[in-house]
Amino acid sequence: MTTRDQFISEIRGKLILLEKIIGRTPLYELKFPEFGTNRVFVKIEFNNPSGSHYDRVYLELFKELLNNNKASLNISENSYLMEISSGNAGISFAFFCKYLGFKNAELILPVGIPLNTIQIIKSINPELKISQPPSPWSDKYLQGCVEYLKTEKLKSRPIFLNHSRKEKTLEATKNIASESIAQLINLGIEKIDYFIAACGNGSTIVGPGTILKDRYPSIKIIVFEPKQAPVGYLKKYNTSINSGNNNPYKHKLYGTGAWGIKFPFIHDDKYKFCDIVDEVRLVDDKYIDDSLKLKYKLPFSVGYTSLVGLHIILNYISEIKCQNSVFLIIFYDTGEKYGI
Repeated sequence: MTTRDQFISEIRGKLILLEKIIGRTPLYELKFPEFGTNRVFVKIEFNNPSGSHYDRVYLELFKELLNNNKASLNISENSYLMEISSGNAGISFAFFCKYLGFKNAELILPVGIPLNTIQIIKSINPELKISQPPSPWSDKYLQGCVEYLKTEKLKSRPIFLNHSRKEKTLEATKNIASESIAQLINLGIEKIDYFIAACGNGSTIVGPGTILKDRYPSIKIIVFEPKQAPVGYLKKYNTSINSGNNNPYKHKLYGTGAWGIKFPFIHDDKYKFCDIVDEVRLVDDKYIDDSLKLKYKLPFSVGYTSLVGLHIILNYISEIKCQNSVFLIIFYDTGEKYGI
């Protein structure tokens, strides 16, 4: 039988190995005639082991867990780990639990996420328990997961990774910007004029945005999210909007637009979301459907948010007639996760 000390030692060794293959993702230049004299670079985050930037995040979260003397006292291969996700974070969580040897882990997923995502999670970690909130929480998407967790699941006192609220999450996503800057400099490019990112929980805005704004004070950071759930929009502009949809929990931009949740990286003023973000663009389901057509122009498969971000760049170039500008965008994951 593996002792607790042996188990922790094994985890530390595995995390060292993971550090060698997580991050340092490629920067790829897209070349469309519609770009004109502008240049568009994408950070290929789906090249991480489980297929998204969240591998960077969970690497830091598990390192933090081991380095927390109080928390580490309770760590064993039978520790009860728990997380909430609407997609990519859940896949990464499943991967890490399997690879590190945690046999007692649970992932809470909202009702309504793509079946492909659930199948990928099960294929990565068949032992992982997947829960979805029953009524009355089932119709509230991610907010329902949070209410279900607080009402029912925390009674069992799990180790809750809580990726959307941890400082280590921002430390991990900052590396996306730092790597991109270094890669562009190696290409002889000394500036980035625009950074386009999905709103989500704010981590891929505040993390990279902090680094980018410090390096390029004139950079414009454009954030997008579903019109039905304008979380970042309301924070940025402090105004109401007619979404045209009475159900803010239902939209096609999976993984962002989590209505009813106060994400610290967006809502806590200490993270300076409103200072970092220059513009929030809202997209409806038709815009998302139109964005999907762009998949035929790419040499690889990407997911919804990546295609919408690319669509926004094309629209932006057309609208303002910019020239000789450099755009940076994150390609978060692959279309496989959504069946596209």
